[in-house]
Order: sequence, then C-alpha cells, then structure tokens
Amino acid sequence: MYIPIMQVRNSEVIVYEHWTGPRKLHKQENPFSGSSTYSGRMTNGSVKRLQKAVTLLVQKSPRVSIYNPVAKCHHPFRLSFVTLTIADQGKDNAKDVYRKVMAKWLRWGRRAGMTDYIWKAELQQRRTLHYHIATNKFLHWRDIRDTWNTYQKKAGYLQQFAAKYGHFKPNSTDVHSIRKVRNIERYLTKYMMKGVGNSQIVGKTWDCSKNLKDASYFSTEMTPRNLHLIRSIAKKEIRTDHCTIFRIPQDAERAVLDGIQRQEFNIHLKSI
Repeated sequence: MYIPIMQVRNSEVIVYEHWTGPRKLHKQENPFSGSSTYSGRMTNGSVKRLQKAVTLLVQKSPRVSIYNPVAKCHHPFRLSFVTLTIADQGKDNAKDVYRKVMAKWLRWGRRAGMTDYIWKAELQQRRTLHYHIATNKFLHWRDIRDTWNTYQKKAGYLQQFAAKYGHFKPNSTDVHSIRKVRNIERYLTKYMMKGVGNSQIVGKTWDCSKNLKDASYFSTEMTPRNLHLIRSIAKKEIRTDHCTIFRIPQDAERAVLDGIQRQEFNIHLKSI
C-alpha cells in the first residue's frame, strides 16, 4: 500500500508515495508525473546537507524582538550574519586555523547560547581565510570581535598587525542582521554554497551545529485537503519520476498544514 507523504520545507513542499507493505522490487512511478523533469536536482552530498541545514535554520528562527541596551529600545531580529577575518595566518593551512582559532570561537559561541549555526570558510584574494557564520542567536558585535581577536593573538596571527599599528585590536569582524532580505533562505543558500568543496582550501569548508546536522525535514501524511491548500499558494509545480516539488512563498509552510499537523510541526522544530 502506498501512502502520499509531503515533506515540508521553508519554500517547498515535496510530495511522494511511501510504500508501507512488503518490500517492493519495482520502482513506483510518481502519480503526478508528466513529461517535465526537475533539472535543479542536487547530486552532491555536501550541497544537499548544507541545503538542509539552511532550511532548518530558517524554519526554526522566527522573527523576535530584542532589546538594544545602547539605543534603549527593542528592534526586530531573526538571523545574524557574522564574518570573521584572519589577519595573517602565515604558513598555517585551513586545518591549523580551524584548530587554533575557529574551533575555539565556536565553543565560546555555544557557551554564549549559539546553539543553531552554519559556518563556511572562504579564501580572500590575499590567500588568508575568513569565515561566514549564520546564526539565530543575537551576539553583541564587541564580544564577537574581542573574543575573535583574543584567539587570533594566542595563535600568533596578529603579530604583523601589532608591529604595524601598535595594538592587537584589528577590526577583524563584521556583524549584520539579514532580517530585511526578502528571501532569507535563498540568500543564505546562495551565499553558503558559493565555492563549496573548493580544492584550494586544505581542510573543512563548512559545517553546522550538531542539531541541524542530525535533524530531518518535517514529513507527514498528505490529505486531499493538504493538496488543495498547497496548490492554492504554489508558485510552481515541478514533476519528476519519483516526486512532485511545489514551490511556495517563504515562511508559508504552516499554510499547507491542518491544525494537528501544525502542532506536530511546532513540536518537530522544538526538538531540533
């Protein structure tokens, strides 16, 4: 017996048939399938895992209001995009930099409450590394910079800067909110996927918090009512041999769920 299942992502709903009886030896065709094919299918395992981490991070990061003690007011917040730059890594490769600096900064971030994050390494034109981190934890820019520079100094990466400027406090970090970006998921996916697997980087190119790495997309049995709701808001319907992908507006996933499914979806997100 086949049961229609829908996998609910931030900007997509993927519908497929799940076999619940004895093991089948033949392939089941997609009941929606037509002549079109899904040309955007990702085949690289690393890219798929990164896509999943981005989707789950966006899904479990609602817009909130945080208090700014400097401005003495509240302002909306959803995700921060942090850039950490290495001043001078010398002959150290990416593995060395990660061990000496990045791993320590991530441990500090986790102690500060940064439980959900994705990071990616990139080479600058001058061949030194910098890191991009997306997180739903608000961290003050001064704490980020001071901590990053402390670990850089211990690793010996600030010697040339100090010799030139007479201090160990370079402006080596940048922090900005991406709440004004219209499609946050697409923005993060495009930015984080740029250069994934770059062979010029000797070491890990990207990673994410363990909860995002271990979690799965929310899936549930699809009813005729669900299909009606999906098609009422879908911007595009893409059919393949094995599934159908419905493109929906960002953050509209709850609109395709019934009351009980929404409760299950909220429980799923809290469990990540």
